[in-house]
Amino acid sequence: TDREWDLAEFLLRFLAPFKAATDRLQGTAKPSLQKTFQIYEELFNGLENIKAVFQEIDPAPHWISDVTSSIDAMWKKLSKYYNRTDQPFAYYDATILHPGKKLSLFKRSSWQGGTPEQCKQACRARYNAKYATINVPWQQTVKNKKIKHIDLDSDNSSSSDGEEHMFDEFDHYLESRRDKTIDDPLVWWRKWGSMFPILSKMARDVLAIPATGAGVEREFSMSG
Repeated sequence: TDREWDLAEFLLRFLAPFKAATDRLQGTAKPSLQKTFQIYEELFNGLENIKAVFQEIDPAPHWISDVTSSIDAMWKKLSKYYNRTDQPFAYYDATILHPGKKLSLFKRSSWQGGTPEQCKQACRARYNAKYATINVPWQQTVKNKKIKHIDLDSDNSSSSDGEEHMFDEFDHYLESRRDKTIDDPLVWWRKWGSMFPILSKMARDVLAIPATGAGVEREFSMSG
């Protein structure tokens, strides 16, 4: 019927972002854990936009009440899973260790989690506990020498005399400019791994975690 065709067209357009989000989060070829918070935010915004559009439609389609109840159920289901992301710290660390994101997501007005400083210090604590004690040959205190501050996004570097200086990978990484052109963070860490030999180990460990188990489950289903 015409009603069914109208509803089918709406559902096709409405569900497209959810299909795209599913594909991104269940992929296994590239890291996607750092995209989780952003994708959830996009989906919640999409549901809110649809609700706002429905309120302005006049006359309203016959099927709008069915869809409205479905959207409420989707919101409830999304909230259930989104609330669970507050527990595993890997979601936060993956976001911070993405060179194009870092702390920017936690500074948005729409962010409902901890403050940027809380997220930063929690990530730093894990870095200090598990990685900062790893020794690399050149990572040592330098005395009475000129220390260069390296700007990762510029050919210019400044030097200053200091009595004692310890190069802190975590601080230096967060203070450097975000690289918004990076989609795959592993590409960036491969390039700058020599500058951050310890922090890059943490980044590889965290980014290796899949955002969902759907990709692995799909492989098992195919093999079955």
